[in-house]
Amino acid sequence: MCRMIAVMSKNETGFKYFIEEREKGGAFHSLKIQSKKAYDGCRDGGHKDGFGVYSLSLDPANPGNPLRESLFKKGTPVTETPALSQRLEYLKGNLMISHIRLASAGKGEIDDIHAHPYADRRFISTKGIKDETDWENDITPFSGFVMAHNGTIYDMGDESMTDSQAFLNLISERFNNGIDFTEFKKFISLIAERHSFTALNILLKDPNNDLYALRLAKSKKKGEDPDNQPRLAYYSMYYMKDENLGRVIVASEPVDSDRRWKCVDNYTLLKINKDLNIEIAEIL
Repeated sequence: MCRMIAVMSKNETGFKYFIEEREKGGAFHSLKIQSKKAYDGCRDGGHKDGFGVYSLSLDPANPGNPLRESLFKKGTPVTETPALSQRLEYLKGNLMISHIRLASAGKGEIDDIHAHPYADRRFISTKGIKDETDWENDITPFSGFVMAHNGTIYDMGDESMTDSQAFLNLISERFNNGIDFTEFKKFISLIAERHSFTALNILLKDPNNDLYALRLAKSKKKGEDPDNQPRLAYYSMYYMKDENLGRVIVASEPVDSDRRWKCVDNYTLLKINKDLNIEIAEIL
């Protein structure tokens, strides 16, 4: 049970605004502000079980080519990790996926490795993930898939591997060379049919460097009003396209008061490409 923010931008942009607290120039509901919230009145401390920020920069002359990427993630609260504030000063790119974790019981330890976002095996090094202190000199190939997940898949994962990592592994194996939108919809439908879960809400980058956003939360019946179900309302997702700044933002909840934010309906998949074209499809 977590909170997530992703940004797809035509031009390289800074991501500090989406992470920092408002008094430091961040958004009204930045990642740090959201991390202080609790899922319900029975849970204190908010989303304190780790965080991660992934960024990708593309070649302006050939947007299909990645120039650099980074993945900084810790099993500590985002509000208590000074190293992140230092990194935010130079964290820039065309794509960002960030996540704060509220760990599901029995689904991976609370540590750096089990924090989100997860990357596929093309990003893995002998240290578990790329050496976060030496991106420029790390020759590990660029990642294929990077994913953040909100929800619990009960029959995936264990203490050694979270359900989210297992879910990403399935996606990576099935769509190794990139996602076909139609086939991906079918794949998600099969996952939803075959597994027990609270939500399959994900933000996902594929090998083509497109961004996918899925909202699929379990309800008593499809299309039921989430306002009448507090748990379903928690698994929300919104997006906003800013033509002036040339970017699309997707988040668990709006990060500011801009009236252009739109709610993503439950059982809905979005695809956002590098030209900021948005495809929207219902998951049957």
